[in-house]
Amino acid sequence: MKRELSIPSAVGFCKNCFRSRRHGSAYCGQCQDEPERMKVYQDVAHEFPLYKKVVDKFNLTKEELKNIIFTYGDTIYCDHDLPYGLIAHEITHVFQQLEMGTEIWWEKYLKGNKFRLGQELAAYQRQYRVIRENNAGKAEFDAHAMARDLSSHTYGNIIEEDKALELIKEEK
Repeated sequence: MKRELSIPSAVGFCKNCFRSRRHGSAYCGQCQDEPERMKVYQDVAHEFPLYKKVVDKFNLTKEELKNIIFTYGDTIYCDHDLPYGLIAHEITHVFQQLEMGTEIWWEKYLKGNKFRLGQELAAYQRQYRVIRENNAGKAEFDAHAMARDLSSHTYGNIIEEDKALELIKEEK
């Protein structure tokens, strides 16, 4: 049941191309002539092309799979609506994959802890910044949940929770 994802303005992306938008604007500054808008889609989790491979790699339980989100190319796979912070996180992965090539990105993601950490850290930092811009109190609370997730076996225990929290909140 693939559908185009509606991106709320709170996510902080240009409404045409999804680059980071300028403060106080709906656009990034490179979209003066309104080029064709990039589209991002959402589909159900079990349609994710690498579903079995990822579930097996990280030994994910049925309970964990209820909340998991996968991104493959321009499609976000999950079985529920996403809050704006998670949309920002997943769109970060869309850009990472489009820049590198989706298959190459996933190959590196599944094989390399250092690569996986770098990709997830960038996405969690974006998620944190977007939430903080909209609700600073919620961002502080959510940062701890993000750090717990990033340091969990879901990502292969690639970082300690306290270090993850520090890096997620790091200013860029």
